[in-house]
Amino acid sequence: MSSQGYGVHFFKVILESTLRKGQLKVPSSFTRRHWQGISNPVILSLPNGTKRKVYWLKDGCDVWFSNGWREFAKKLRLDVSHFVVFRYEGNSCFNVIIFGKSALEVEYPSSHDSNVEVEEINDTDFSAKFGEDHTSKSSKKRKIIPKEEDDDDDDEPKHCKKDSGFDYSKQKNGGWFYFLILFRSSQGDFKRRIKMFHEKVKEMFYAENEHFTCLIQKTYTERDLLILPMEFSKPYLHKEGNATLFVDDGRSWDVGLRVNHYGQLTFSRGWRKFSLENKLKVGDVCGFELHNSEKFSFEVSIYRLEENSSTPIFKGSIIYLP
Repeated sequence: MSSQGYGVHFFKVILESTLRKGQLKVPSSFTRRHWQGISNPVILSLPNGTKRKVYWLKDGCDVWFSNGWREFAKKLRLDVSHFVVFRYEGNSCFNVIIFGKSALEVEYPSSHDSNVEVEEINDTDFSAKFGEDHTSKSSKKRKIIPKEEDDDDDDEPKHCKKDSGFDYSKQKNGGWFYFLILFRSSQGDFKRRIKMFHEKVKEMFYAENEHFTCLIQKTYTERDLLILPMEFSKPYLHKEGNATLFVDDGRSWDVGLRVNHYGQLTFSRGWRKFSLENKLKVGDVCGFELHNSEKFSFEVSIYRLEENSSTPIFKGSIIYLP
């Protein structure tokens, strides 16, 4: 696949026919320009870390998410008029964000033991049906996908083009296009801000002992879970049990310490209490300094995104964060 496909978004508004048929048609404008090189199955990844394999079918120029899509939609309780945004991340992986009828992002079902889980799809006798491109000369050409009702190939209002000066806001569901533009801009800006913030904190965070930093993600504010970086935790994978976190005002918290089935060292039971009592938010960065390797106690320094968003840190200047 060409590099220009990476980071490209497309969206779908869920229709009654989408739910009834258990299939979702990928916009033709995306498949024509960016589908080459995408393997079967694709991985759909939610903001909470849950991932699911979904197989696709191709009929001519049309691509449909098929086996696995119905289960994905059911698990997320997708409903008519829900707005689903896909972003291609390379390696046949798509990040997926879902908005409900209120135009607010939905609550996602909790993932299980790890935020890198991939839920398997039963593919018994499946590869022969879905593992090949049905447009290839060696396979029989079959019309197996019905047209999706009320679906527009380019996901644009009919009879209008982007360069025609047409006023989308006057068309049915035209507000979604403005919403998508705002969504792309705000989400992209926020991701760049927090990535830059984390990089700057890592540059400036000084500790005499072993240390690491973690960017607070949504999952880390909702669950008893924080995954420690592998470069730090690899020598301590035998240290399952308990750890102690303390801050500079003397408060301390006991947290569980365990290795998940992906071989990652994590803070578990007690982490969410630490997060809540220190009012951690998405985008904040925590610096951990190991003070006692036997008792596994850490001094935690918290760098808040909101408090530093207007400082020179976002202009590339090196400043001291107390």
